[in-house]
Amino acid sequence: MLAVKDLVKLGDCCELNPCAPQNLPNILYSFVPMSAIGINGEIDNSEYRKLEDLKGGYSYFINGDVLFAKITPCMENGKGAVALNLKNNIGFGSTEFHVLRPKTNVISSYWLYLLTKTDKFRQAAEKSMTGSAGQKRVPISFIRNYQIALPIITEQHRIEKIIYKINEILGFLEKKLNKFNMLINSRFMEMFGNAVLNDKHWDVKPLLQLSSLITNGNTPAGGSENYVSTGVMFLRSQNIWRKTIDLKDIVFIDQKTHENLKRSNLQNKDILITKTGRINTENSSLGRAAIFYGKNGSANINGHVYLVRIKGTVLPEFVLEVLTSKEYRDYIRKVCVGGIDKRQINLEHVEQFPIILPPIDLQNQFVSFIKKIDKSKLAVQKSIEQLEILKKSLMQEYFG
Repeated sequence: MLAVKDLVKLGDCCELNPCAPQNLPNILYSFVPMSAIGINGEIDNSEYRKLEDLKGGYSYFINGDVLFAKITPCMENGKGAVALNLKNNIGFGSTEFHVLRPKTNVISSYWLYLLTKTDKFRQAAEKSMTGSAGQKRVPISFIRNYQIALPIITEQHRIEKIIYKINEILGFLEKKLNKFNMLINSRFMEMFGNAVLNDKHWDVKPLLQLSSLITNGNTPAGGSENYVSTGVMFLRSQNIWRKTIDLKDIVFIDQKTHENLKRSNLQNKDILITKTGRINTENSSLGRAAIFYGKNGSANINGHVYLVRIKGTVLPEFVLEVLTSKEYRDYIRKVCVGGIDKRQINLEHVEQFPIILPPIDLQNQFVSFIKKIDKSKLAVQKSIEQLEILKKSLMQEYFG
């Protein structure tokens, strides 16, 4: 049982959106745009600016402050971090962060960051959002008045050490998976060349001609109110990564909702492609693709994900490698539409994606190579999934 101190408002144990002191020297400080924040707490603070070079508004923070992305889709995708290793202990950044500065000996930075990552907190934040569609923001009043069962500080430190260690192991395992993927990419280039330039002069067809179904999912009316604790997996853009389906933040819908979304009912080996995102970040949610290897009918997708069901004339594993190549990522960024905050691939874009078609025997050779690598990847992936289940269970126990 947790050693809970009190039920308190978050605003009573944090300073919110603090202002920069008036007498700061005009020297280099860390500058952190929204694109430098990831969904797993990573932060790139390698960009520096002097005060005189800062234009317009900005947020201000110091080491140990928690950054919470308040604008859609960044908030929905889980962007946030603890500010660490800032140059001269000070950072400036996007105005689309809320900055939470924990009060010493009351609330821990990393515990607070974990709180802001929970489904419970995120769903409540989403309900509080105000503004026009596509540009909604979480108001500071939501954070100020959000009530938490605050454990004593020693209990917070115990919790964060456990979750931090799990995240550390997960990071190590995910790096191993990336190395396997790099090996596959190398073999693809050797056998098939550049998938966009088609420097080996293969036949090319639009994805529509190679598919029996291309569609996007739907988000049921009410959004997160439809989520249940157990049921049918409901995959969102944050679950679709490059060749990987990440179940960290998986949510569920009930069977009736799943049946109402019959067209986007997933089948084994469906290719999933994310629909929206920025174009200026390494881990942009735009155009990521992965294969669903679950049982037919065991999952569904929301409106930010496309489903591509390949016919027998081409192998889905081969198509996935085309779609996830660096060259194809650049191609997608050229054809997408929309503003800088939110680019989009339209259904017509997906249907017309050009796919090279080498002979099926070469595709089979390549897929056989992938399967050999996958045997090594499988044990790593199972370890990741088991840790994710453990982490989700612990987060539910610790944060409700």
